[in-house]
Amino acid sequence: MSEVYSAESALQKANSLFVDEHFKEALEYYNTSLELDSDNAEALLKRSTCHYKLDNFTDALSDANAAIKLQPQNSKAYLRKGVACFSLEEYETAKAAFEKGQELDASNTAFKTWIRKCASELESEGASTTTTATPTTSTPTPSTQPTPTPSPTTAPSKGISAPAQSTIQTDNKTPSEPKIRHEWYQTATHVFITVFARNISKDQAKTDISEKSFCITIPLPTGKEFQLDIELFDKIVPEQTQISYLTTKIEIKLKKSSNLRWNSLEDTGKPVVAQPLATTTPTTTQPAKKKNWDKIVQDVA
Repeated sequence: MSEVYSAESALQKANSLFVDEHFKEALEYYNTSLELDSDNAEALLKRSTCHYKLDNFTDALSDANAAIKLQPQNSKAYLRKGVACFSLEEYETAKAAFEKGQELDASNTAFKTWIRKCASELESEGASTTTTATPTTSTPTPSTQPTPTPSPTTAPSKGISAPAQSTIQTDNKTPSEPKIRHEWYQTATHVFITVFARNISKDQAKTDISEKSFCITIPLPTGKEFQLDIELFDKIVPEQTQISYLTTKIEIKLKKSSNLRWNSLEDTGKPVVAQPLATTTPTTTQPAKKKNWDKIVQDVA
């Protein structure tokens, strides 16, 4: 990293790389930003999410806890903590974090989903640790019947090996994690996000939308989840959001609250500058006037 960055510019660069799913590169810039400003809760939460994407769950938890110390009323900090704890199989702690986050932001449906998942895991753990009664052993009574003498034919003859036990081979291959990417573009009135994920139904995907954020969570065949969690560049009108689930992709249409140009999909931390997008007004073409050939002939004559 030869360029000199401020804490803010490094955070912007990290956010841009994160949106493009370059998580390792993004982590470097998050580190730089936090080295310059260690008390930035936003940067800590972004880096926590980045660690989660890289399966660094312990580091993700550490950043979430640091953000909670700075902003105890930040519901997203508890969401990040809960997700990290869940991945570390600390289901009790995860459930408590999600419940606290739900208290702070009851409108975020993600908390309800995660709490239900924690309860399921805790129930499974309880079932697996249920103790069973130890069977009592009774002293066998001496048998009056003579002990049978083993027949010589039961031993394998010299030079002949005993038959090998058959083993059932199972396919241990785990499903590969699909590569999910997204693209976006804008018009004067809307922002369009396309998530390229195959065969995802409305019932499978979980969405959480507010004026300044959009989050969609998609289950993966590996048991993990893909999550696109974005602090949006500018405000939207949540109730006018339209989502279409197609065979190969998910299309999201967000209504802008103002006809301003977005410099990026994600909030960069800078104030929104009024840059209105020109709306293209369809031009109406006037029909060409028909020539009066009779009049032209008369004029020539």
